[in-house]
Amino acid sequence: MPVNLKNCRLLANQPITSDALFDPKQLGRTPLGKGLTALGSGLVWHNEGLVMLQNESSQRMNELMAQVLNCLAANRLPEALHPSEPFLFEGLSSGRQLIELLNRQGWHCCGRIRASVASFGLGASQVNESGRWLQVPLAMPYRTGLEDDRNQEILSLLPHCSFELELQPQGNDSILLQYCQDIEGMNDWAAMNDLHRPWQNDRHNGTVAYPSQPLTQQRLADAIEITELIAAVHNMEASSQKLHLGGYGALGYCIDSTALLEQCLNGSTHLFSLTLGGIWRERLRRSLDILLDQGFCVNTSVVDRYRWGLDTLPQDQSLQGSARLEAMQRLSSCQPSHSPFALVRNLNGEVDL
Repeated sequence: MPVNLKNCRLLANQPITSDALFDPKQLGRTPLGKGLTALGSGLVWHNEGLVMLQNESSQRMNELMAQVLNCLAANRLPEALHPSEPFLFEGLSSGRQLIELLNRQGWHCCGRIRASVASFGLGASQVNESGRWLQVPLAMPYRTGLEDDRNQEILSLLPHCSFELELQPQGNDSILLQYCQDIEGMNDWAAMNDLHRPWQNDRHNGTVAYPSQPLTQQRLADAIEITELIAAVHNMEASSQKLHLGGYGALGYCIDSTALLEQCLNGSTHLFSLTLGGIWRERLRRSLDILLDQGFCVNTSVVDRYRWGLDTLPQDQSLQGSARLEAMQRLSSCQPSHSPFALVRNLNGEVDL
């Protein structure tokens, strides 16, 4: 693990040893691909012909900085859970300190709550007669439990939500990371190394929603510290209870972990639909108490914010009465402003051309 930015940059610029590691053609392929080609008149089960959002060097830098932030977060764990020597990066021991350092060095550091249509890594495409690949946008619809003005239940598309972190040094490409509870079950930082799907994950064309104000400077440093607390508590609960998929589902999904962070920071959230249940909130409170008793290192104000956020975070599995109006506002606010999907366009008011 590199211990400073200079070494990170050197590693990021080195040639990769595996041709498939960052090869867009290898991303999204599954054993179903060949079968679907045969069954679907040329339809293949991945997005052929797309490029990555960033070049290979930037992707490796994203991976390295995600590992750095995760290692710095682990420094807060009690000695019984993290017996090794503290990991230091640029001589610093926490994510908050790193953000403060980058700000002083003139980096652009910005965090944003983000929401987009989820694809769970799935894609499809088909070649036309001229040999050009046509993309088939994929998404998963769900029933919201809310009604429209005609008393019909509203359908929406499952979102992917995360806390996006952009770190941009002067004269270099941005480092793009995201924090959430991922499909593998870990609450952690991950590189935003994705294929460029312009109907789903373009940060500039409206297909990604940013429903709250960007976080910079002190507010961003606060957010980093809250993510470190959430990660420790939720990952400990998942490990101690041996939860399936690391608690993915039981402890909520990407949207719940992102909404909890927003609730802790702002006192409210823009995201829908939230599923973190009461029994798991009680268990998370107990895990927090255990960590604190063991010597978890965190500011008291961050603990108070987490407790309050856990108490007040909405729950959308059984909505009725006045709760429906607030939930409808959240459903609308986290929709992308532009989308090819009719269900999204019905909710965001986008006019068909």
